[in-house]
Amino acid sequence: MSEDASDDLEFLLSAELERESPADVPVAEAPTSTARFRASSKKRAREQESTVPENTTKQAPAGPSQPPSVRPPSAGTCPPHPGTVQGMCIRCGASIGDTSAGASPNVALRYLHAGLELSKTEADRLRSESLKRVLAGNRLILVLDLDHTLLTSTRNNEILDEKLHQKLSKMLTAQSLLPEAERSLFWFPRMELWTKLRPGVREFLERMHLCYELHIYTHGTRPYALEMSRVLDPQRRLFAERIVSACDSSDKEHKNLDVLLGVETAVLIVDNTDTVWPKHSSNLLHCTSFVFFPADVPRLASSALLAACDPAHDTPDPMLPAAADILEDVHRMYFAGADAVRMDAKQCLAAARGKILAGVHIVFSRVFPQLMTHPETHSLWKLATQLGATCGLATDAATTHVVANSRGTDKVVWALKHGKHVVTPSWLSASKGAWHRAPEKGHPVTAQVPLPQRPSAGMS
Repeated sequence: MSEDASDDLEFLLSAELERESPADVPVAEAPTSTARFRASSKKRAREQESTVPENTTKQAPAGPSQPPSVRPPSAGTCPPHPGTVQGMCIRCGASIGDTSAGASPNVALRYLHAGLELSKTEADRLRSESLKRVLAGNRLILVLDLDHTLLTSTRNNEILDEKLHQKLSKMLTAQSLLPEAERSLFWFPRMELWTKLRPGVREFLERMHLCYELHIYTHGTRPYALEMSRVLDPQRRLFAERIVSACDSSDKEHKNLDVLLGVETAVLIVDNTDTVWPKHSSNLLHCTSFVFFPADVPRLASSALLAACDPAHDTPDPMLPAAADILEDVHRMYFAGADAVRMDAKQCLAAARGKILAGVHIVFSRVFPQLMTHPETHSLWKLATQLGATCGLATDAATTHVVANSRGTDKVVWALKHGKHVVTPSWLSASKGAWHRAPEKGHPVTAQVPLPQRPSAGMS
């Protein structure tokens, strides 16, 4: 696609990707991207018209059916069409329904502009341009989940304990006296919704804004996503229009980076649910879930949460500071390379993940199927090595941990005798979620269920 032919599309996308409302213009009065897009098209059309030589006959203006925001089709440019807005090619103006219009664009970016879709070729081109842009600013791209990652929300009718409801109301009243940037509890009467920010979330976002371009990606509704973005970013400095909700996702059950104009090698993700990212697990910094309301943990009695609902202070939560440290470390590794364009953030994240259990030597005891001949293929073995631990089947002087489900094995008895750590497999998952070595005392092996002896002593 020629440079001139892509001017309109580039203007529209750059306006949506990079614009920030002027500080002296209220958001409601800021010109819309469509208005700017049309104004720019008219301006370029006047400039092109003014450069026509005097001895050249000017082309007749487009008919009334030709929108002023799109230039008339020119020979040799379409199809293929780079993209459409509301079903109309953004370059030549052809309707997507025309039989001669060529293939339909298939990358929907409706969260950037209503009705915007791009062809795969154009989307890939713009991803490459996006990579150059963020790298030029010494940044990477960070995709952030909302619920149980940055905040948590609950319906008013899910708070059944009257004492908890009263305490929330008291906390809300006390926080109303604080500057908006210091509030952590919010009530949205129109949605009948309570929202609690994760402790440290504002500091986390400010730190990440220095080295990442921030995006929100939630499977919540778009009105909900926009409301939460206003709470987290009231001045629209951090996220701008980069807010993907359920209606924008290409998969109702999962999340996918195909709806972002970012190259996968420069994108990282923070989400408390790893199963929603089956295609991008290597980009994911999996974090522990933030819980606050009774509905967050159905089995937890609401009375246990009353102490947490204290307007004087938030319960400390080390997750976001730890995540910020990891992400800053990844950023340093990425840009320490000789050629940032060829670096891969996934590899940098894997290197950071490999530091979590560095120096740990694990022996597994009766946690694999008895007839399993290749235990190194088991998910627990793989997880331990991803976290930086070394694994084996026989105990020796280098062993630091025995992972087991019961205290009735020879390896567990040996470990206890020699002062080694004995933990359940949940210790590995906890270390993964917290991004640091989880305290072993929180994962004791207490079961005393007798286990049948197996013929192979090496697998005991």
